[in-house]
Amino acid sequence: MIDLKNKDNRKTLLRICVNFVILFAIYQVILYIGERYISVYKVGISLYLLTASVLFCVFYAKNGYKLSGALTNKDDLPEEWTEYEKDAYLSEEKKKKKQARKALTFLLPMIVTILINCVALYALNLFR
Repeated sequence: MIDLKNKDNRKTLLRICVNFVILFAIYQVILYIGERYISVYKVGISLYLLTASVLFCVFYAKNGYKLSGALTNKDDLPEEWTEYEKDAYLSEEKKKKKQARKALTFLLPMIVTILINCVALYALNLFR
C-alpha cells in the first residue's frame, strides 16, 4: 500500500493522475478523429503504442534491466571494489532508479488507458 503521508508519494501519485487525464484525453482525441480519417487512427495509435514501448525500454534500462525497484546491497557488490567504487556505484544506481520512476509516471497511465480501451471494446462486443 502506498504511504500517502509521505510528501514524495503524494506528488508522484498526483503526477500519475494528471498524466492519466492528459494521456487519456489524447488517446480519445486520436480515436475521435480516427473515426473520420482511418489514416489518422493508424498513425496516432501506432505512435501512442510506440511511445509506450519506448518508455518501457527506458524504464527497464534505467532500472538496471530488472523490474524490481530494490537497490543493490553493498555486500552484493564485488569484493575487489574499493569502498569509493561501491559508494559511487550505489549513488549512480539510486539516481538511475529515480529516473526510471519518472518514466513510470508516464508509462503507467498509458498502459491503463490502453487497458481501459481494450476492456471497453470487449464489453461493447459482448452486448451486441
